[in-house]
Amino acid sequence: MRRVMQIRLFFFCAPLFVVALFLFSPFRVYAQPDINLLFRKAGLFIAEGRYLEAMGLYQAVVDTASDVDDKAHAMLMVGSTYSQYLDQHEKALQYFDYILKKWPACAYADEALYRKALVLYQTGRYESAYRVFSSFIKKYPDSVRRHSAQVWAKSAMNLLLSAPERSGRDSLLYVDRDSTIRVLLVDRWGSVRLASCRPVGALLYAGIDKAGSSGRGSLLIGASGGTLVINGRPVKSTCALFTGLAGTVSVNGHRYRGTVEVIAEGNLVSAVNHVGIESYLYGVVPREVPASWPQQALMAQAVASRTYALYVKHKSGDRRYDVRATTASQVYGGYDAETTDTNLAVDMTRGQVMTYNGKLVVAYFHANSGGYTESPENVWGVSLPYLKARLDSYSLGAPGSRWEYFLSYDEAARLLDEYGIHVSCVKSIRFTGKTKSGRIRKVSIVSDSGIWNMSANNFRLAIGASRLKSMFFRAVPAKNGVLLRGAGYGHGVGMSQWGAREMALEGYNYREILAYYYRGVKLASL
Repeated sequence: MRRVMQIRLFFFCAPLFVVALFLFSPFRVYAQPDINLLFRKAGLFIAEGRYLEAMGLYQAVVDTASDVDDKAHAMLMVGSTYSQYLDQHEKALQYFDYILKKWPACAYADEALYRKALVLYQTGRYESAYRVFSSFIKKYPDSVRRHSAQVWAKSAMNLLLSAPERSGRDSLLYVDRDSTIRVLLVDRWGSVRLASCRPVGALLYAGIDKAGSSGRGSLLIGASGGTLVINGRPVKSTCALFTGLAGTVSVNGHRYRGTVEVIAEGNLVSAVNHVGIESYLYGVVPREVPASWPQQALMAQAVASRTYALYVKHKSGDRRYDVRATTASQVYGGYDAETTDTNLAVDMTRGQVMTYNGKLVVAYFHANSGGYTESPENVWGVSLPYLKARLDSYSLGAPGSRWEYFLSYDEAARLLDEYGIHVSCVKSIRFTGKTKSGRIRKVSIVSDSGIWNMSANNFRLAIGASRLKSMFFRAVPAKNGVLLRGAGYGHGVGMSQWGAREMALEGYNYREILAYYYRGVKLASL
């Protein structure tokens, strides 16, 4: 998560009339994006728990697509993300209503109407939900959702008759007692090798129709036709759960606490580590920050990582996993990454999470703010009250906080093309507008294809977050390219990890560090 790639959703937190003005602003764009690629990338972000980044990609479709159905589809997904993953139901309703008003005959109008009714139901407005579900049934009698709409409408009526409609706008907080985190370790490989971590410890496994033991040996697991193949012998199971008697399981030579599920997907396999939240954090904190850092900084990281993981778990639904083991979520090194100091930081904050109005927060963090953190609406267009830009002197002077990067026009054209924006022969790159923190707002690519306008963070995502470390830079024109002199590393939203380190060195405790970077949050114990 430290290196979360960024894109920006432009002011969709504004009222509906601002949305309309923005949608039809007179941008002159000639190059064409790969719309399907943007949708696929956004879907991957949703699966990884990177909800704000996904919304930025959907917004890029709204901004650039020429087809009304593509625009409506992207707006539908933004609204759905607001309701499903951010609990901002009123904003979701704005999007659904806009689609229904502006494009009533588009291919996604029925889905917008259905999801509007669902949000009304979920927020306790049963009378309104009943009316909208009834309207859906009448207007779309042949829809595949007709039966579901009938069930929801009947339920809404029953609830309306048995209890008064709630006036609250948000759904009730749901806390899952199961604190197991499912970490994707291997994503569709040809095979995976599992072993017990001690010579005397057998590796037990259980599948749909089979149980067994590896004895002292390892297991090479592949797949064929959607079922597992263990040490060359096909079994009828589509998945199997492996447990090491020694307490850990080795996956391709790396040890992990908990159990490991291996899943057949066609002729490929995926491996998912099922591990308790505290044991998961043992493997996360030392991979996110150096174990040599002050204890209070390690404790702040433990609380932020715990909050983020549980938030994503709550939203992951019926997917096979909650988070990835890479920077796409949080870096997770398993048992081999653990250290005494970082384990102690996890133990000393056991069960502590950050909440806002009684709900878990989206605990974003980054490596270094460069001296000023950023508001998420300037990065992804989504406003969250506990994530606001502020001066951050604690992040100044950290190693690597100042950087330079030369971006040639040829390289820019190649990277944009790989991202799905097809331009040719880039002639210049213009950076315009700045946020309160000093970060670039917009980028214009001037090429033989015309002028391509995009959000600054969408541009950073295309160029690569490890190349273009932040949008906090000054551009210097150079021959055949542009020299960027910048500060900070990451999107700048939430806690600066290097800033937390400096605060700890100056005597602040982990509670004060978290309160500095996350406005108005409270610590709660699970």
